[in-house]
Amino acid sequence: MAPDEVAVWDLDAFIAPRAAMLSDGTLTGFHEWETEGRTLVAGNIASRASRYAKAGLLKGADYRGAGRKFIQFHRRDGRWLISSVLWEDEPSL
Repeated sequence: MAPDEVAVWDLDAFIAPRAAMLSDGTLTGFHEWETEGRTLVAGNIASRASRYAKAGLLKGADYRGAGRKFIQFHRRDGRWLISSVLWEDEPSL
């Protein structure tokens, strides 16, 4: 996918390839963590802007990266639900 393209997935399309990589040994020791973030709440809607880093072994080779995420939430029946997630990985050096 080109850097200026946007991929749109439903939940199943998002999970399937990731679950396969994590269960078949393609990606091992993977972890991702937030390095900074900010949350804005306005009534029953909220937005989380964050930066993240990630690391693991991809096909036996060191794999590292970082990027940005924007997560939108809405509150329904006292619970916060995710409405959308946008993220962009930083280009590899």
